Amino acid sequence: MYPTIIKKNLFKNPLSIVNYSKTLKWNKSTDKDNWPGSRTDNLLNINLDLHFSIIQNVVEMYFGDYDKKYKSLEIDKSIICFHKITLNLIIKYIKITVI
Repeated sequence: MYPTIIKKNLFKNPLSIVNYSKTLKWNKSTDKDNWPGSRTDNLLNINLDLHFSIIQNVVEMYFGDYDKKYKSLEIDKSIICFHKITLNLIIKYIKITVI
């Protein structure tokens, strides 16, 4: 398992990413899904440039310079979505008791 990495300034203009997410269609989870809240479709299918940019950043954080080592990396099985969830749904989903 890889460690969690936090990267400052992943996006040059994060507000534009948030505003873009607000223009997309959101799908609520169903009983068949293993996640609560709402998600967009996979960015691979709706914004290939953004999807690839995120993949490239993640690969570089873990393995170094993307362009030199991973030109043939396959990304067609990756899933990247915007996700919205409320605190109440988190509590319900992971069954935390709030006192």
